[in-house]
Parts: sequence; structure tokens; C-alpha cells
Amino acid sequence: MNAATNTSILQWNIGATNGTYVIPFGVSSTYIPFTFAKTAGSSNMQFSTRATAANTNLPWSSSVTSMQTDITIYADGSEESVIDRWWDITALAGSTSVTANLTF
Repeated sequence: MNAATNTSILQWNIGATNGTYVIPFGVSSTYIPFTFAKTAGSSNMQFSTRATAANTNLPWSSSVTSMQTDITIYADGSEESVIDRWWDITALAGSTSVTANLTF
């Protein structure tokens, strides 16, 4: 779903508790867990994911990729040509920044 209208957001109220949290995402019969190992900070967290359309997920031409140093969000949505899945990870208002190790 579009992140702006995504109603499938998981919020984990972890506050200042450090630890490993496995977010049990899945699509149909495919399990695609995401592991968030918080090591410092204080904030509740929100997680969501969405796939790109299968018909647009084609490699960019070599003339584009030879100049590409990062994935930029373009108005025409062309970045979805090389990205299979988006992950939105949001730290909600907390007293300190959050540090974590992420495993996709």
C-alpha cells in the first residue's frame, strides 16, 4: 500500500526496552520476517512493508545504473523498477534517538 494511506502498520510500544523484536510480516504463503534489534534509545516503533508492482520491477538500463549512486524517489515512480519491496520504519516521539540493528 502507499505509505501515505497504509492502514497495515504494526506499532510496537517498546519505549526504552532494548532487545530483539521479530515483526512477523508475510505475503500469502511466504513468511518475510523483519528483525529489529534495539540497542539504545527510547521510542515506540512503527513498521510497515509493501511490494512494488510485478510488471514494473525490471532492471534499469546500464546507462542509468552506471550513473546511479543511490535510489532517489522520482515523481514518475521509476525507482520501483529496481526495488522489490519498501520497508517503512518510524521511531515515534521519544526522549532519545533509537539505535538498532536491522535484519531483512
